[in-house]
Amino acid sequence: DGPLERRVGMKDVPSAAMSGTNSFACRRRPSISNRLSGGRRGRLSRLSVLRRVAVCAAMLAQTATAAGSEEARLIEYEVARKYTHETVCFTEGLFLNDTGTEPEVFESCGLYGRSYLRRYKLGSGETVQKASVPSEIFSEGLALVGKSLYMLTYHAKQVLEYDSLTLKEVRRHPFPYGEGWGLTTDGCDLLATTGSSFIFRLRADAAGTLQLVHKVEVKHRGKPVRMLNEMEFITPKLWVNQ
Repeated sequence: DGPLERRVGMKDVPSAAMSGTNSFACRRRPSISNRLSGGRRGRLSRLSVLRRVAVCAAMLAQTATAAGSEEARLIEYEVARKYTHETVCFTEGLFLNDTGTEPEVFESCGLYGRSYLRRYKLGSGETVQKASVPSEIFSEGLALVGKSLYMLTYHAKQVLEYDSLTLKEVRRHPFPYGEGWGLTTDGCDLLATTGSSFIFRLRADAAGTLQLVHKVEVKHRGKPVRMLNEMEFITPKLWVNQ
């Protein structure tokens, strides 16, 4: 627990693991450099945003190949500002919703029996909305696509969909790919991690049910990069924390 830190100064990081061409048309959102999203088991509980960048990978590919020739470098940053944060929240997923006069934060707080969703003003920390999560659910990564708020679960093998305006649960989607860790979006699809070396691309079908489009394995120098966790999509690359 602690203050939210916005960190800047990340640059000059090469693509480390994947390349390819995008094979589907999608109107992607503009690049948002301060967008934040989920991680696993309180790894963001101090909200040290992008504290350690493990790998930077292009995720616009329908297929992927290991690059293996570029060194994934750690990069420096500076703390630009600190924000107050609710200390009882065991942070798992969060992102900025910067569409009004004051940026707001959507956040999923984890732990069994203590998980909840919260929307609050970034500057003051004032809670705007709050919704409890069923006690059997351990909240994980969080992402917004359209008007739907998607929350990954740690062991329930589900993605819970909420109405982003009311924070009421709408439906549940199966997630049979392993533990739920990180979740983000490229503006069209969901991108999820399970603590393995794979990133899973999920897309809603005509009925609104999330389906696996494909998965890609992140590699560096020909070796799988495991324990992939929190992610940030900044066009056209996906930043993954290990």
